[in-house]
Amino acid sequence: MFAPRSTVNVSILAAALSVGGCFQLSGCKSLSGIEEGAAITKVKKYHLDLSSQVKATAADKMINHEYERRLFGAVSQKDREAREGFYFTVFWTTDNSDVPAIVRLEYLLEQTNDKVHVQEDEVAAGQTTNVTEFSVLGDEYAEFGEVLAYRISVHQQGKIVADHQSYLWE
Repeated sequence: MFAPRSTVNVSILAAALSVGGCFQLSGCKSLSGIEEGAAITKVKKYHLDLSSQVKATAADKMINHEYERRLFGAVSQKDREAREGFYFTVFWTTDNSDVPAIVRLEYLLEQTNDKVHVQEDEVAAGQTTNVTEFSVLGDEYAEFGEVLAYRISVHQQGKIVADHQSYLWE
């Protein structure tokens, strides 16, 4: 009638690991692998804010490295301000590498109410593992503010084959 204790503990552990993995990806709600053989494996979101003191006080060297990498080559203050904003790095895979793909970023900005902004990147056929980068910078970031919610999807042959969205995306 009752499950053995070890079975219950394994079930609880599996549930905790799946929830913990979602929190690790910054509060995601993901539908990775909508079609067989495709997935968004990781999304790294980085907010470069020059007025923030996070970089100066960060104990994690990776945060410092990302800050320096994004500002590399920006000599003047105007150059540095033009690079201020949000960066998204999308790691994704597909088994159907013979078909080109479109990676699409949809996002909502602080000052534009419910208007959905879109960026797309076409990826040629030939690779099963891919990395795509998007950025919301410069005038768009300065005028309309921070990215509040986002959705990233991979499209092949007119179908969504992988999807990842922030917790606030509806």
